[in-house]
Amino acid sequence: MMQVCEVLKITKCHKVKSTVFSDFVRNASSREKRKFFAKVIEEAIQKQKEVIAKANEIEG
Repeated sequence: MMQVCEVLKITKCHKVKSTVFSDFVRNASSREKRKFFAKVIEEAIQKQKEVIAKANEIEG
């Protein structure tokens, strides 16, 4: 387990549990990470386009 103080450079240390995501970031290959984050970005872009389209509909 990683300690919070190691990351934040603080004096009080608290142990934190690993998450599936933190394990992925630490252990996945560069290719797997690129593929994952490309999908996340693509989905975010699509969601932003939907929000913009809805805003444009409201504006008239």
